[in-house]
Amino acid sequence: MKNSLMSVVLLAAFGVSGSVAVAGIIALPDGTYIVSESAQTPARGIEQSDVLQQFGEPSLRHAAVGQPAISSWEYENFHVYFENGVVIHTVER
Repeated sequence: MKNSLMSVVLLAAFGVSGSVAVAGIIALPDGTYIVSESAQTPARGIEQSDVLQQFGEPSLRHAAVGQPAISSWEYENFHVYFENGVVIHTVER
């Protein structure tokens, strides 16, 4: 039961279908979990054009390197990593 609840919480917290992720899951001593809201960041799977539309121009863009091509954008509160123009990871500062 606890693992099932955690799965539901994770799916809700990290956006099954949304374009914005919510970070932070807190495990309480009684075995329950709370999803804590923090700065909204781009969710995995959205395209660079959608990130620009939703979050504006980044303060810094790092060119793509390697195979597959990985690029990144820096915003004030987070750093977004792209693979071939699609978000693969977002790190909050």
